[in-house]
Amino acid sequence: MIPPIVDGDCVYSDPNKKATRLNNCFVKNSTQDEFPSSFALPPMKYISDFKVSNIVFTHGKLFKALKELKVNKANGPDNIINRMLKNIAEVIAEPLYSLFTKLMNSGYFLSKWKTANVTPLDKKADKQHKENYRQVPLLSLSRKSNGAYSIQ
Repeated sequence: MIPPIVDGDCVYSDPNKKATRLNNCFVKNSTQDEFPSSFALPPMKYISDFKVSNIVFTHGKLFKALKELKVNKANGPDNIINRMLKNIAEVIAEPLYSLFTKLMNSGYFLSKWKTANVTPLDKKADKQHKENYRQVPLLSLSRKSNGAYSIQ
């Protein structure tokens, strides 16, 4: 439970107002200023020869990733809990493998899988100041199963 949040001279105890203050703080800390149109990125130096075509996705690695999920972690925007995935890994691994393989081969990534629920986590300092929280993303199923990918 998040205590009342102090923002300037105001104290907010309403959950919606606290959420708004924390969200505004997170957005401010997470957005990058716009670059002028004349801005150019420096040349990229590749640190690896790996390419997307080198990524290997296997049923066995997906099954292992599902079995190794930590059951005490919160669910993401898809509302799929880790305990369920871990318990039904033998049944769900094959259909998920087929889905992920088709998506990977098509180059398509579901937009819903690009989102996360963000929850505030205090930094062990004064919990009444919004700056003393960090944002923790709660990921969807596709991101939880990252251990199923490997580079060859």
